[in-house]
Amino acid sequence: MPENRWTFSPYLHVDDARAAIDWYVRALGAAVRECHEMENGKIGHAELDLHGNVLCLADCPTNAPAPQRYSDAAIGLYAVVPDVDAVFKAAVDAGATVERPLADQAYGHRNGGFIDPFGNVWYVSTPIAG
Repeated sequence: MPENRWTFSPYLHVDDARAAIDWYVRALGAAVRECHEMENGKIGHAELDLHGNVLCLADCPTNAPAPQRYSDAAIGLYAVVPDVDAVFKAAVDAGATVERPLADQAYGHRNGGFIDPFGNVWYVSTPIAG
């Protein structure tokens, strides 16, 4: 990796990290890399492998509220996936809410958005073959 290159991983604060981990594994095919429990039983830090990407999460600390405590999420997560229809369906079938229905876009992608049960907004996209 070049010396000046940065690597970013989303870090999600959720109200129930155990349930979030379970959902991301079931709905999105993530695998748990690390999971560290605090003395109070909450998850202090977890890392998931999400198809070769790192997704970090923890139970919500008091100074960083979870998205469902806002009227809107502060960020959206964007993922280019091999089969957007399958990923979108799996997420919705597992309890995600459709934020933007799947549609072919003029810029050459098929994409849509959903809100996971923990308030995080996801946009998934696949380039349209052509």
